[in-house]
Amino acid sequence: MVRDSLYNIISLEHKPGLIIASIELNENHEIFQAHFPGQPLLPGACMLQILKEILQKELHVSIQLKNAAVMKFLEMITPQENKTLQIHINYQQEAETYFHINAFIKSDEKTYFKFNGIFEKK
Repeated sequence: MVRDSLYNIISLEHKPGLIIASIELNENHEIFQAHFPGQPLLPGACMLQILKEILQKELHVSIQLKNAAVMKFLEMITPQENKTLQIHINYQQEAETYFHINAFIKSDEKTYFKFNGIFEKK
């Protein structure tokens, strides 16, 4: 879990089928010292982990990635320039075990990450 160390949730709105969250990155987190020294970037795996954690928190279930049909990293996220990000997650539950997800991470100016896939209850 990277919530509360790598990022904090500033605001969160959850309606059936839609979660919108604003998060703030911790630019002093140790991952930015290693990825990459002198030019810190948020790793793609962390972007996916943030989506997963927000989903788990709001849906009150433990999930794992089953299928990633689309995973596009469109822009680099640097913690100094992109400290606050918006997470938009559209979801649809199927057969009580699967969640079809269409999500993106963005700021006011740019979209950084797009995801379309399936998470499965553990």
